[in-house]
Formats: sequence, structure tokens, C-alpha cells
Amino acid sequence: MTEQIRNLLGRARFRPFEIVTTDGEVFRIPTVDHAHVPPGGFRVVVWDDRGVHSTISVRHIVRINESAEDAA
Repeated sequence: MTEQIRNLLGRARFRPFEIVTTDGEVFRIPTVDHAHVPPGGFRVVVWDDRGVHSTISVRHIVRINESAEDAA
């Protein structure tokens, strides 16, 4: 899962996407600056527009929605 997220973040032409977790929470990634996969790849750090971050264990990621461009 982290390799897929790294690939999405590293695209030449970034497109927004969403990370969905086991509890149904959706983390929208509108720009490349809103997420990071640290070395080791066991978690993903996501920031909102206020600078508040969430750390997501890869074990809790159930889906990545790559076509989140039209999502609010």
C-alpha cells in the first residue's frame, strides 16, 4: 500500500486521491504536500490545511481512491 501511495505522490502530474481506513475515515490528499510516507513504509502521515497531522498505520488502510479529483 505504501508503494502505491509513494507512486501517487511522485507522479509528474499530481492528481488528488483519498486514503480510506478500516473505520471508514477518509483522508483526502489534495496536493503532494499533504502526505508523506516515512522510511520503512509502515505508516503514512497526512496533514490537513490547518497543519494538523494524522499518522495512519498501513494495516488500517483498506482502499485508495485515485479518482478523488471531483470529491469535496
